[in-house]
Amino acid sequence: MKLDLFNKLGAGQEAGTNDIDKMSDHELLVTMVKNQKREKQHQLVTLIIAGIFTLAIVITLCIILPKTYITLEKADALIATVEDAVADAKVSLEDFNKMADSVTGTINDNAENIQEGITKVSSIDIDSLNKAIKDLSDIVDPLAKLFGGK
Repeated sequence: MKLDLFNKLGAGQEAGTNDIDKMSDHELLVTMVKNQKREKQHQLVTLIIAGIFTLAIVITLCIILPKTYITLEKADALIATVEDAVADAKVSLEDFNKMADSVTGTINDNAENIQEGITKVSSIDIDSLNKAIKDLSDIVDPLAKLFGGK
C-alpha cells in the first residue's frame, strides 16, 4: 500500500522499494505533501508562463489586426481604382481603334482622288503655263493703264 501511494504522487524520486518500505506513514505523508507543494509550484509556473504567452498573443493580435484591416481596406480601394483605370483604358483603346479605322477609311476613299490630282499636276506643262501667264500679263497691263491703273 505504501508503494501505491508513492506511485500516485508521481514525485519522480529515484527511491527504491526498500527505501519506501523503511519509511513510516508519517514520513510518507510528509514526502507526499512536499511533492504536492513542488507539483503545485510547477503548475503555477506553467500557468504563469502560459498566461504570459496568451497575453503576448492577445497584445500582438490587438496591434496587428487593426493594421491588417486598414491595409486590406486600402488594397480594396486600390483594386477598385485599378479596375476603373483598366475600364477607362479599354474605352480609350476602343475609341482609338475606331478613329484609326476612320482615318484608314478616309485615306482609302480619297486615295483615288489624290492619285488623280497628282497625275493631273504632273501632266501640266510648266513652260506652256509660264508662257500663257506672260501673254495674259501682256494683255492686262495695257488695259490697266487705260482704266487708270499703273
